[in-house]
Amino acid sequence: LTGVYFGDTVDDMAAARGAGIVGVGIAAANGRAEEQESRLLRSGARVVLPHINRIEEALHATGIG
Repeated sequence: LTGVYFGDTVDDMAAARGAGIVGVGIAAANGRAEEQESRLLRSGARVVLPHINRIEEALHATGIG
């Protein structure tokens, strides 16, 4: 594993895939988190976090931390 790309859009996950690195989604706190999580996972996110403050959790989930 060479890197992790954190993002909150399907375009971010496409960029991660294009770069050959793991995409980690961050769900926006706008009341539509479940819908956004589903979109991010469908677009290639390895995991979706409810908040960027959960970054350590993401690193463990991707096998980095």
